[in-house]
Amino acid sequence: MKLVLVLVVLMVGIWLFKSSRRASKDVKPPESPRPGNPAVGALDMVRCRHCELHLPRTDAIEGKQGVYCSLEHRKQAES
Repeated sequence: MKLVLVLVVLMVGIWLFKSSRRASKDVKPPESPRPGNPAVGALDMVRCRHCELHLPRTDAIEGKQGVYCSLEHRKQAES
């Protein structure tokens, strides 16, 4: 009788384990952005005309000849 009880508990445990793994496989991962489609929250990046550093457009400093990463680089390029 003990053997039957152990087998039943073992079978229920296996069934629960498999059903939980099946449920986790059904959940789709979030879609990765495709090339050409910017991801939500993506920043527009620009390159400093002087040192070619890439930085967000919001942090860039506009100049007469382009965008720069700092006032010093804008002065050097435009002088």
